[in-house]
Amino acid sequence: MQIKNSMTAVMIILLVAAFSAAGAVCLPDNPYQRFQFLPVLDQRLAWAYERIRYDPMPIDIAIVGPSKTLMGVSGAELERRLSVLGKTAHVANFSLVYQGRNAQWAILDELYKHKSPRIVVVQFDEKAAPWGHPWFMYFAPSVSVAFPPSIFLHDYFPDLSFLPFRQMELFAASLFPNAFGLRLAFDPVRYAHARTDFTTLFRGVNGEPVDPQREVPATELRAAHEEFEKDQHIARLPRILAPLVDADDRLYLDKIAALALTHGTKLLMLYIPDFESGTLDETTRKYYGRFGEVLDCSDLAGRSTLYVNWAHLNHTGAMILSDRIADVAAPQL
Repeated sequence: MQIKNSMTAVMIILLVAAFSAAGAVCLPDNPYQRFQFLPVLDQRLAWAYERIRYDPMPIDIAIVGPSKTLMGVSGAELERRLSVLGKTAHVANFSLVYQGRNAQWAILDELYKHKSPRIVVVQFDEKAAPWGHPWFMYFAPSVSVAFPPSIFLHDYFPDLSFLPFRQMELFAASLFPNAFGLRLAFDPVRYAHARTDFTTLFRGVNGEPVDPQREVPATELRAAHEEFEKDQHIARLPRILAPLVDADDRLYLDKIAALALTHGTKLLMLYIPDFESGTLDETTRKYYGRFGEVLDCSDLAGRSTLYVNWAHLNHTGAMILSDRIADVAAPQL
């Protein structure tokens, strides 16, 4: 009898916890505060929301990707080159540090609610990032976190378990914004001074200085890449499960393509090589070519003078890449 009563008590506790969590997930939030929830890179996500929602300037070309496009594409240079080519266009680079196609989709999903980009530049690597972005759980709409394209995705349960706590804090912040440091009102002065170009000296995620204007010797680039590879762990996931668990890139790229198709936007698929990575694999080219024109910059891989580290172009490389994007985009504007 005692065991039965204990089991009943445990079941009641679990049910109460589940219903409480579900109730917390359903709490309303302020989207602007959601995009402020993670204060990294001088509130990069908050700037993205402000550019989309509060800045009346149109967005003709939007760029999404990881730090490769954050540091590798200058919106100002892209606009300048387009002007030389006789085209006027407003560019917004929404790239984030770290890979994860789900975060890129979440930003574009917000973008299409307020703007009508004509071209979206989507960066890809030869080997797709298998998992979602670590910031997705902080700023994506609760329904998108709770109901992703597949519940088998690697990050689904960690993201879902964080969601009730996020929603409770956001709900409280909507009532008492000053207590949580999440502002409700847009500050145009603060927005005007926000950094939008990361092709020159800036502070990284951990506050460390990053100087993209450096030229790094080839030997140093190779050594850093070798050191990075030592820390990479081979996945122990059974092969049969990999297509289900490591599917973030595929599933969310399909969603990005669906958004673009619905809104009549052209996708430009951008390949930025690592230093000395070689030529883009033809199978990979064909896969991403299904979504839009492929801009393959494999030829940059052998030029150490264009890299600040093995994975990122320096300022000189960024100017070359930005001009190339403009040359391809101009005829489509």
